[in-house]
Amino acid sequence: MKHGTRSPIGCFASGERECGLASTTRIIGGGGGYPTHDRGVTTVPGLFVLGLPWLHTWGSARFAGIERDARYVADRVAEYRAVASAAAA
Repeated sequence: MKHGTRSPIGCFASGERECGLASTTRIIGGGGGYPTHDRGVTTVPGLFVLGLPWLHTWGSARFAGIERDARYVADRVAEYRAVASAAAA
């Protein structure tokens, strides 16, 4: 994945209206109205999502089950920022 110097973008949505996922899926693709991603990491460098149904488990779109997804995505955001910072230096 190529990294830039821009800050990562995150989005939590239990439905597409919360952050415009309908527009996002037109840009980065995806089926069923959701963006293409791997556990919340999209194909667009620096764009991450949370709260989608079955992001990783059945609880992904529920507040009670999102902790594992949030930790995973937060780790990927940290990795992205570290690589972007190193590239900018």
